[in-house]
Amino acid sequence: MIKSDEYDILRFMRFFGPLKKEQVCMYFESKINGDVKRIISNMCARRILAYDVKRFLLYPSGRIDERQVDFKMIAAFWVFLRFKDVAVGVYPTQYPTQILFVKDDTEYEIAFIDKGEEVILSATLNEKNSGDVKYLIIVENLEQIPSINIKNVAAYCTRRAGKVEFYKPSESEVVCNE
Repeated sequence: MIKSDEYDILRFMRFFGPLKKEQVCMYFESKINGDVKRIISNMCARRILAYDVKRFLLYPSGRIDERQVDFKMIAAFWVFLRFKDVAVGVYPTQYPTQILFVKDDTEYEIAFIDKGEEVILSATLNEKNSGDVKYLIIVENLEQIPSINIKNVAAYCTRRAGKVEFYKPSESEVVCNE
């Protein structure tokens, strides 16, 4: 029988797909009662969840193949974790963004832009934007930023040495990091 905390974790994993085990632990550390790592280990032992040791990925058992691992979602979730305590809700989204959350009555969408996708995703996001959404744009390196022309960018983000850094839209100045 699945316990309430286990059900919450399983439902979350089915919603977002494979994520790093560390991300799942960080997300649930203040949301469930008990030791999250122990609960996840028990779920893996009972084969409710599976763990890919090589890639540190956690996912519902029997529900993954190589094509289902969305590395853009994993990157977006690292950024979202900075807002987990102030976000009202969090939802996976469809291309071109990965995650939507609400903070202070404002919708934020997180999008990962690969090198070479700057122009096409800028056009796609500008066409999609209703004007009420603010974007957190993840880039692999800061040299991509001048090629990106998206309205309502709240910040650009990178992940270096395991830490998320946020940059003002008009500058390459770090505005917040872990």
